[in-house]
Amino acid sequence: METQSSSTTQTERRLLMALLFDPHRFEEIAESLSEAHFEHPVCRFLFRGLSRIYSGGEEPSLPALQLWMSDQDKKPDSWQAEVEEIVKGGGSAHLVYDAKLIRRRFVIRSVGTEGRAMHERSLDVSPMIEEDVDRAVDESVDAVLKIQQVQSALARDDGPVIARDAIKEYLVELERKDRPGDIETGMFDVDRITGGFRKGQMIILAARPSQGKSTMALQWAANMARGEQPQRVLFVSGEMTAHSITSKLLARQAEVDSRKMRARRISTSEGQRLREAAAAVSECRLVIYDRQASVPQMRGMVRQAQSKGGLDVVFVDYLQLMIAPRAESRVAEIEAISRELKRMAQDLNVLVIATAQLNREAHETKPSLHHLKGSGSIEQDADAVLLLWPDDWQDGTARTTSRLSVAKNREGGLGETPLAFFRDYSDFRAATIVETVSLSGDLLS
Repeated sequence: METQSSSTTQTERRLLMALLFDPHRFEEIAESLSEAHFEHPVCRFLFRGLSRIYSGGEEPSLPALQLWMSDQDKKPDSWQAEVEEIVKGGGSAHLVYDAKLIRRRFVIRSVGTEGRAMHERSLDVSPMIEEDVDRAVDESVDAVLKIQQVQSALARDDGPVIARDAIKEYLVELERKDRPGDIETGMFDVDRITGGFRKGQMIILAARPSQGKSTMALQWAANMARGEQPQRVLFVSGEMTAHSITSKLLARQAEVDSRKMRARRISTSEGQRLREAAAAVSECRLVIYDRQASVPQMRGMVRQAQSKGGLDVVFVDYLQLMIAPRAESRVAEIEAISRELKRMAQDLNVLVIATAQLNREAHETKPSLHHLKGSGSIEQDADAVLLLWPDDWQDGTARTTSRLSVAKNREGGLGETPLAFFRDYSDFRAATIVETVSLSGDLLS
């Protein structure tokens, strides 16, 4: 019976022979196949040679390969015998398919390698030390995610995008009236400024503590998770429990004072409105996770959700509360969290909206981008940054109006809008835009 390894070697030889027989075909697999995908060490070395010749602008022919090999100090002793075996074996008429087969087998080998590595790591973990257990789980999840990324790229046949193809796709999308790629907050004035958000983006909603960023994020999440085209939403909160989140959702939907709900002092009509609100909220495509999480843990949750029907939007409340890998400083930890959230948005094709804290300097002045707490990398990584603050600086408990500024927006406008805030049932409502919507860029203040 033919073994997996011998079958892989035959496929690798067949592909190399096809390239040597017709060097012009190398461009068909140049962007999708690398030497790392090869299992047989000599085939891997020979493909490296062909790749170097091709990237140097020469034709990756047999004479060119033999010349390249003669210049290498370290090369397999059996390379000449392997070339002879390849040449007499015959080439492949299905070059692209064989390249994909080689990559699939690479994924399978990676699963086995990482599985053994996970087992080895587990032997060194003490169940008495919680940090060691968490680190082992995070490393294992990260390893699996890397394999899944390779598999996803294989399924999509990722490679450079030709400009004319991208332009054609954009023009087709431009002619559509429904803007299918946009994800809106449900707050008209905000969506009018931003133009809506898209999967692959990381959006930051920032404010000082207790100024409404969590409430606004939850309102956006609920709006996105229902309607004519509901998004599938994951809301991750390290600050609020699922009970608190549910209470806010019901209070806003029913327009019932949340303090009366906590005190169990609701009228008959309010009780009826709450029951109707519960039925409406239950229809939302919203999943709540009320624990602090690391980015690898979140990636795992997103992957799991995508495998069970999909996921469109991930809310993180809030960024500075996330579990971070150990670093030399808190600033470096925040930088790592911000960078990995952006990568997660791009790699897993989800919209990430993270709330974040502003530093103390923003307490008595109009906030700007430099007030983002912890690291300037948050501003750099984000596709858009929205800043929220109360209008009345002196009365932080009885305020009824706030302002929201779109201070950075790579793919839309900038501007500022007043908001009415109904504290009793945790509801922001948009008012008239009072600032001129500017072109894309950073709002200077």
